[in-house]
Amino acid sequence: MSGTDRLDKVVQLLNLNTLLAGAAQEALDDHDWDTGGACDAIAMAFGGVLAEHGFDFRDGGHDGDDHAWLVVEIPDGPGYMLDLPSSHYETGGGYAWQPLPDIDIMPDDILIEPMNW
Repeated sequence: MSGTDRLDKVVQLLNLNTLLAGAAQEALDDHDWDTGGACDAIAMAFGGVLAEHGFDFRDGGHDGDDHAWLVVEIPDGPGYMLDLPSSHYETGGGYAWQPLPDIDIMPDDILIEPMNW
């Protein structure tokens, strides 16, 4: 993949933030909070948007961290972290999470960052 093609793919990813926010909002609106936090549902919703737009991705995460997020694969360079930090929609810990009141996910809430670590 040329540098220009890679840049085009990154711009395409960044421009998905409105669709990603909508998918996250829908996942949160449908989430059964008795089952725990909503990050898995949000990651699955993100995956649907990414797949529709031709992106490859995989599960992200760190040892000891139970928060689900995705790594978007961009050929010939670092992957991109795709996340909606839990502080935007829930409070709690472990498997005892509660929604924040009046959750309204905005495109700017979506975290899309190159992975340099």
